[in-house]
Amino acid sequence: MPVIDTATNAVTRTITAGDNPASVAITPDATEAYVVNMFSSDVSVIDLATNRVVATINVGCFPVGVAIAPNGRKAYVANDCSSDVSVIKTRTNKLTGTIHDAGPEPEYVDITPNGAKAYVTGPMTTDVRVIDTAAGRVTAVVKTNTRYSLIASAMSPDGKFLYVANACCQVFVISTATDKVVHTITVNGPESSPDDLAMSPDGTKLYAITSPNFRLRSSISVIDTATDKVTSHIRLPHYAGDFPGLFFTPDGKFGYVTLNDRSVGVIDTATGAVVRTVGVRGVPRGPAVTPDQAPVAKVKVTPAPAGHRTHFDASASTVRYGTIAGFAWNFGDGTTATTSTPVTTHVYTAPGTYTVKLTETSSGGTSATEVFTGTTMSRNGGPSAVTTAKAKIRAPA
Repeated sequence: MPVIDTATNAVTRTITAGDNPASVAITPDATEAYVVNMFSSDVSVIDLATNRVVATINVGCFPVGVAIAPNGRKAYVANDCSSDVSVIKTRTNKLTGTIHDAGPEPEYVDITPNGAKAYVTGPMTTDVRVIDTAAGRVTAVVKTNTRYSLIASAMSPDGKFLYVANACCQVFVISTATDKVVHTITVNGPESSPDDLAMSPDGTKLYAITSPNFRLRSSISVIDTATDKVTSHIRLPHYAGDFPGLFFTPDGKFGYVTLNDRSVGVIDTATGAVVRTVGVRGVPRGPAVTPDQAPVAKVKVTPAPAGHRTHFDASASTVRYGTIAGFAWNFGDGTTATTSTPVTTHVYTAPGTYTVKLTETSSGGTSATEVFTGTTMSRNGGPSAVTTAKAKIRAPA
């Protein structure tokens, strides 16, 4: 399994997993990756600090898809041949249960951002099974009323919609509140079929990898989720592969798509162009990007008398990846400011004790809230991005 540094777009190492790895999901805290191995019917757990396999978990027959719950406590693995879903407890890396009645040959699993439901489907069915994750069983079946098999899925970051593609140019929009199809999107026309779906971290665009019937060169249809219309197409330099995959950096600026010529294409989402290809060993499948982590906000207040400049210094703040790109200040007197540097000043007009609130945002776009699109956390936001301090302002001498 190749590891690509998204800052340099260079392969930094190759990790050996099991036999014929198909897809990967990463825990929200970015400490472990779960790789499903189709031919060995197991899951390799990789410690991302050491890049070593630390556990191997036997699951059902021919696993293909994997998703990790937003709270990081469980991994759900769709097993094609055994037509079930294996549930792994990530703290112990033990199989804790098997969910049956997952439909014939399930391959795709997506979880809602609140973790309450998991949706499972595969290429041998036209229905979507709905799993109640608390009960650990299938509680509903979504009928798409299509004649063609379902071959890809993606979840919106707000958890309101699941997008499911069939093998004949359609994407079904399913309401997770009602578990019913509320809209159908036509993709690219009858000469192509969606092979995979991916959602942008901000939820404004759905990307559908499509391939012509002769499978020589794939493209990506870009869908505006506000209108459910295809707005543009991205030409790929090669066929995307039999198990294609597309994933985005947490800031949404770049996408990584698998290509059948033993490379990964890097897409600039602003221009809609493949700007680079990264050569890898073997044919890549099911990529995942390491979840961005929330900053750890810290602030020091150096108070001054009313009418003079009070100094605020957040230089002691830290972030695991990238830099801290935004500092949103609430000075507690009804005044706010946003800076790109950790040091600022503010003049209080009256003496008193003010509660100062600072909210930080990483260069990857991560702050206090999470962004999750069905299988792997994109932005692992949390309360560490926010801190408060007291500014005790005295009267001027």
